[in-house]
Amino acid sequence: MPIAASAKLESMREVMLAAGREALAAGRARGYPTLPIFGLDAAEMEAAVDLPSLLLDALVEKFVLPQTTSTVLHDWRKGRRGEVDDINGEVVATLGADAPVNRAIVEVAHRIERGELEPDRANLELLRSRIGQAESAS
Repeated sequence: MPIAASAKLESMREVMLAAGREALAAGRARGYPTLPIFGLDAAEMEAAVDLPSLLLDALVEKFVLPQTTSTVLHDWRKGRRGEVDDINGEVVATLGADAPVNRAIVEVAHRIERGELEPDRANLELLRSRIGQAESAS
């Protein structure tokens, strides 16, 4: 699915935001500052009640076209491995059990890359199931 359509689908938006929250926590754990991006200034970002939501909304409203898809999906369509290990995998490496959403994303992505699954919206339920299992185990 395109990024904008994914962000409008409530169940997918929840996953996107939860993954973003974990990523911010991983960055903080590594001592990285949160820097302005997507045309937002530092004050807007600091004042945000939910920074991942602010960032996702700014991305969708200002930077993606209706048909824009993720770089990972581009890689998969070209038969290449995506950058899931370099992004979501690093969140998992940093936070461990405190990154159930990113861990589930990595697991589902690896299944797609091994050819066990096709990149498809139907994988959202599998992803949400994996997240639920990880959360209930911790």
